[in-house]
Amino acid sequence: MPAARRGGGPARCDRGRARGAFAGLGALLGLAAALAETAPAFVEAPRPAAPRRATLLGLLAAPWAPAAPALAEGPRWEGRYADPRHVGCKREIKANGLSLTISGTKGTPGPGCGASDTETAWTIPASIPSLESLDIVIDFSPKGGPKDLPAKWDGDGIKFADGNKWKKLN
Repeated sequence: MPAARRGGGPARCDRGRARGAFAGLGALLGLAAALAETAPAFVEAPRPAAPRRATLLGLLAAPWAPAAPALAEGPRWEGRYADPRHVGCKREIKANGLSLTISGTKGTPGPGCGASDTETAWTIPASIPSLESLDIVIDFSPKGGPKDLPAKWDGDGIKFADGNKWKKLN
C-alpha cells in the first residue's frame, strides 16, 4: 500500500526518489561490469621482498664464502725475457702448441749485448709437455750446449738448474 502524505494523498515524491536511486544503481552496476571486462581475469600476487636482515647478513657473509677453485692454467711462455748473464741480448719465445721457438742474440765480445758489441742472432727449439706445465725442455745443441736442458717456470720467469733465471718482461 502506498504511503500517504500529510494530505492523505499518495507519496509521488518518494516514488520519484526511488526511481532515481534505482537508475543510479543501474548505472553504477553497468560501469562496474564494463570495468570488469577490461581488467585481467586474475592479477598475480606480488612476491614478498627479501627481509632486510637476511639481505644484510648475506652481504656481510660474502667475503668469507669459499671462492670457486681456479682453473689450472700454466705459464704464458710466449714473450720477451731478460737474461742477467747476457744483459741487453734478445731472449724471446714464440709458441706453436707444445712446441716453442726461442730466438736470441749473442754479443761479441760479450758477455752482453752493448753498443760496442756485434750481435749474432740464433734460434733454438724447446718443448713443454702440456699447456699447463711448469716444465720446459730446451735444446741448446745448435749453440753448442746441451740437447735437452730442463728448466722450470718460477713465478715470473724461467729458472735453470745452474741458478740462472730469465725474467719475463711482458
